[in-house]
Amino acid sequence: MEDLSTKTVCIYDHGLFVSLAPLLAGRFKRVYYVSGTAGSFPTTAEYSIGSGIPGVTRLNDWADAERIEDQIDLHVIPDLYLAGKAVRLRRQGARVWGSGEAEILELDRLRFKTWAADVGLNVGRYEVVRGMDEAEAFMKSHPGWFMKTAGHAPPGRGDFETLRSRSYDEVKYRMREIRTRLGDRAERVQLIFEKPITDAIELATDCYSVDGQYPDRGVLGLEMKAEGYLGKWVNYGDYPESLRKVNSAFSILFKKQHYRNHCPNECRIDKKGKAWVLDPCLRFGRPPLSILMMITNWPEIFWAGGGGELVQPQFADKWCAEACLYSDYAEEHPTPIEIPKGLEDHVKLSNYCISGGRPIVVPMHYKLSGIGSIVATGSTMNKAIEKCREVMKEVTGYDVKATDSFDGAAEQVAKMKEFGIEAFG
Repeated sequence: MEDLSTKTVCIYDHGLFVSLAPLLAGRFKRVYYVSGTAGSFPTTAEYSIGSGIPGVTRLNDWADAERIEDQIDLHVIPDLYLAGKAVRLRRQGARVWGSGEAEILELDRLRFKTWAADVGLNVGRYEVVRGMDEAEAFMKSHPGWFMKTAGHAPPGRGDFETLRSRSYDEVKYRMREIRTRLGDRAERVQLIFEKPITDAIELATDCYSVDGQYPDRGVLGLEMKAEGYLGKWVNYGDYPESLRKVNSAFSILFKKQHYRNHCPNECRIDKKGKAWVLDPCLRFGRPPLSILMMITNWPEIFWAGGGGELVQPQFADKWCAEACLYSDYAEEHPTPIEIPKGLEDHVKLSNYCISGGRPIVVPMHYKLSGIGSIVATGSTMNKAIEKCREVMKEVTGYDVKATDSFDGAAEQVAKMKEFGIEAFG
């Protein structure tokens, strides 16, 4: 492994994964961070993300980064909508950690479902409709189904991503809001309705891939959707066989497209052991931001992976736990977060800067209430949960709330043996 203290790295982001920057500061000679701005009238908030973090230099915009590309030894691209940048840099011979063109399978759900069926993966029942009139009629006759965007755009992820209800009346005002957002495209967009896969356990292989290779060990993850996460590192061979089959299918694609990124493939596993693929996550997940603490050698993983070499992960502990942080106030206002000294590593924030010695979450044009996570590790599941709960009590901010769904998660873990899943034991 080369001496990283002589190397320069730049992180290209949209704000969600700014918590990667302090992980690399101190390990590299220089760490740059850049996130995009929204159109012709950028705001101070957008320019603030990543500023003030010790050991990190915030660049104003993509053009700033392009001007110093010849000084950058490693380009880290953890999120979506930057495939063109990753492809261009690789064509120039640069060392790049990122998803590249493979990101389209997350952005285009219909394309993903077609690909997954073609390679023999299990795809749940779904229906495609065109326009909001058809969507409303379908929702009225199919309560409980998930409504999602079908293609790359429109609708965009900022309009909506997933909507589910027990009845149309429950969400009719949200449907009207979506219709208004879509404007004159409301009757032209494609939408997907998915039938829920019931009586199943939802698990993910939370690992990374370098050109189709997976590490010998990874995290087996249980996400409590938009609330929290539990993970345990296991040997790759101890992942449920059905999940390894899904990874094998992705491996062929990843090798062809030089995918080098986190790839938490999440599936619903039924009692027959079948894994039903869900929407792929072809980027860093959020959750699990806890893997930023769980895995301790990200600088080496990024450096080697960016050059096409797989480095095995090193783990801080056996288990990790995560509670998502929310603040409706933060959607439109700067929100300082109070973190007691010594607990900084346990808080992974999005869209933040450091000012006056404290982190401040800044508002974005897409009004994000999910501002990050509190994370912890432990030698057992209960110890990881206990530590996470301890930190939750100490971290404060105006209208900031941490979700505690660990009791329900523990019940899910206990239920896994009914499904023949032993690795979480």
